Amino acid sequence: MVDTSDTAAVYSERITPSLLAWLLAPGTGAIFLVMFLPVSTLTAVIIALLATGAVAGWLWSFAARIQITKTHLIVGRAEIELSALGDLEMCDAQKVRHYMGPGSDARSFVLTRPWVKTAIYVEQLDPRDPTPYWLFSTRDPESIITHVDKLRNGKQ
Repeated sequence: MVDTSDTAAVYSERITPSLLAWLLAPGTGAIFLVMFLPVSTLTAVIIALLATGAVAGWLWSFAARIQITKTHLIVGRAEIELSALGDLEMCDAQKVRHYMGPGSDARSFVLTRPWVKTAIYVEQLDPRDPTPYWLFSTRDPESIITHVDKLRNGKQ
């Protein structure tokens, strides 16, 4: 039997596109509505709704999930044991540019989103894993660092 207390999320965040980006969906629908109105009102409405749904689905596909369980940090599809994490560093936009540019390492795990300006840099300490660090976007870096520190120190 699986112990669900170890796999239950202690922290969860979804990095969705910004509100401005979500306006693309109804905007695209409106454009298709206007384009197809000369054909037929019903056809125009159906195509506009389909276009709106397609763009909304496309935007949702960019939404990455960050989760912390009692034993793992999960970012997107990647996961790492909390015991393999070194120091966690909060990064502003300038530090993210550094770690993505001159301070980058091709072996690192990176999951950033351009609409989120803050990120976390995490050292990876497992000698069997060639990944030197993780860099991932988050809107709430303080909360992630607090949760990870509490779990590693056995306070939760």
